Amino acid sequence: RESRERGAGPAESAVRVAIVDVLPKLPFPRSLQLVVEALTDPSEAVRSQAHGALARLGTGELLSTLSQLLSEPHEVAVKLAVVAALGRTADPRAVERLLQVFCTQGDPLRREARRGLLSLRDKSLRPLYARALLTVPPDRAQDLHVLIAELYPAGL
Repeated sequence: RESRERGAGPAESAVRVAIVDVLPKLPFPRSLQLVVEALTDPSEAVRSQAHGALARLGTGELLSTLSQLLSEPHEVAVKLAVVAALGRTADPRAVERLLQVFCTQGDPLRREARRGLLSLRDKSLRPLYARALLTVPPDRAQDLHVLIAELYPAGL
């Protein structure tokens, strides 16, 4: 944050891009927070790097933090990055959260959740989809049926 306040020139942006690139490789819990802060950096290059870094941080250990970020008031770009990270997390809890976004949010979050759900095809997840069918709002039921048909053409 301090580096953003000191200067927004190309050299400072390049340093911030390099820092954000390294954050997912560091074993520090604060890495996620720093990546999220970088999502609102004035530099487009830093924001872009932060999106990729957040996706690389999308692991099972960070699911509760990612879910919390999704429920807090953040810019749409931040929430999109969180949903994309969830879509790269092969964990049933991530699928549950993506289903929740798909069934309750509007675009572009819903579209990103759909993309993540389609990338996490697994027969073992069928019960999650069956459960989602029981709780989906009526105006989203048809969309969920279409998604399930794409994932499991032979049915649940």
